[in-house]
Amino acid sequence: MALAFRRARFGVEPVTRETLTYQQHIADVFYQAGILPKRVDVGQAAPPTLA
Repeated sequence: MALAFRRARFGVEPVTRETLTYQQHIADVFYQAGILPKRVDVGQAAPPTLA
C-alpha cells in the first residue's frame, strides 16, 4: 500500500470529460466488486458544461 501511495499522482487539474470517464470506470469497477452498494453516476457531480 505504501508503494502504491508513493506512486500516486496528486494535484489540482481542470476537470475534463476524460477525467469523468476515468472516474466513472473506477466507480463501475467498485460497484461490480461490491465495494459500492449502488451504482454511482459521476456526471451528477460534474460541472454542467461537462455532464
